[in-house]
Amino acid sequence: MCIRDRLGTHWWNPPHLIPLVEVIKTEWTDEKTMRKTIQLLKGIGKTPVRVEKDVPGFIGNRLQHALWREAISLVENGICDAEAVDTVIKSSFGRRLAVLGPLENADLVGTDLTLDVHENVLHDLDRNQKPSKLLQRLVKEGKLGMKNGEGFKKWKEKDFDKIKHKISIHLKELEKITNCSLYSRGNSILIKSTPEKNEKIKNAIQFLANQFINNGSIENKDILSSVDNFMINEKVKNNNVTDIIKTPKKSIIPRSEKQKSYVRALRESDIVISAGPAGTGKTFLAVAVGLTMLLEKKIERIILSRPAVEAGERLGFLPGDMKEKVDPYLRPLYDSLYDLFDFEKIQRMIEIGDIEIAPLAFMRGRTLKNSFAILDEAQNATDTQIKMFLTRIGENSKIVVNGDPSQIDLPNKSMSGLVRSKELLGHLKEISIVDFDHSDVVRHPLVSKIVKAYSNND
Repeated sequence: MCIRDRLGTHWWNPPHLIPLVEVIKTEWTDEKTMRKTIQLLKGIGKTPVRVEKDVPGFIGNRLQHALWREAISLVENGICDAEAVDTVIKSSFGRRLAVLGPLENADLVGTDLTLDVHENVLHDLDRNQKPSKLLQRLVKEGKLGMKNGEGFKKWKEKDFDKIKHKISIHLKELEKITNCSLYSRGNSILIKSTPEKNEKIKNAIQFLANQFINNGSIENKDILSSVDNFMINEKVKNNNVTDIIKTPKKSIIPRSEKQKSYVRALRESDIVISAGPAGTGKTFLAVAVGLTMLLEKKIERIILSRPAVEAGERLGFLPGDMKEKVDPYLRPLYDSLYDLFDFEKIQRMIEIGDIEIAPLAFMRGRTLKNSFAILDEAQNATDTQIKMFLTRIGENSKIVVNGDPSQIDLPNKSMSGLVRSKELLGHLKEISIVDFDHSDVVRHPLVSKIVKAYSNND
């Protein structure tokens, strides 16, 4: 062997489950050897990463042990117990780590915010150059973790059984829907089906894994969504992390290709007009994107509006102040807000004007600057009203118009402004038009069937 052919490889255990292999360049390694080794590792299904300098711990162990040092320090100094440390990580950034690396996440939240946190936190972190005394004591006392049932915490067989049981329930549901056989073995899932279906099911499982990572739970509707035709025919790599909406309570993953397009339109276009049946996520996704923009200070306020057709826009006859008059009509918007953020904080935002509730009739004459304005149930707005609302847009603002053309309640069979606006404005590149149908419904499976039945009968 030529001296220039020498390099290091660091495999992670168990190697049949963990794809990473760190390829370490040394002073005796030439570029050709690095490339050949990386190609070889890719060819056997591994994920090779270049390490340009041979340093203790390479990349993975340095990152891992830096986290462990601070985690142990928190317990050792009585700030919290081991369970609290693990819960914080599993319930916060730990969920993101399988989707976003730490530097991707820093870019996502902004390097300015990352720097601000650094300036406030780094000086107080553990900088001990020697192993923790607590860790040394545990090893000395023979508390070796899962090896013998006790380390930083005590481990019981039932803890493992509980996790296996949850996995088993979801796999059985997926088996039923896909008509295949799934087996859970350790950290692996074996799929027994046709080669074509195997790939589709693998993608569905990856979607569910991402859902669990971001939200900490999987619901039956997630399983159904994972095997929708659009999802199982997509490559996992197309599940772009930028499509995920991260809110204080949960992360939202678009469940259809149309929902993905809608989320991208909400972020990129000045005006978005969407039409489709109930349950397709029009309102919820719009509120989620608006709330994240508000919390990230990209806008100054969210404006929620809706035509009050049922009351003939004569709100003065209803009891209470303006907010109390309009609230019943805006309940779906409120429900979305409370699902995404703490009730008390939403109430506070409403009180200080960060979130504004306004009937459509009261939008006339205004100019909306630094705002994210949502008009819900727009099928019940007239042509004139939609034109008035759209022309309120001002500097650094977005306007979203949502509605269901199949549920028009306008008197005297007046033409819906939503339908008219789609016809007139669809050619403008600054305006995005998104049409949903029954296949995009993400509520109870029966909703999709009901919508389809009524559509076929129209």
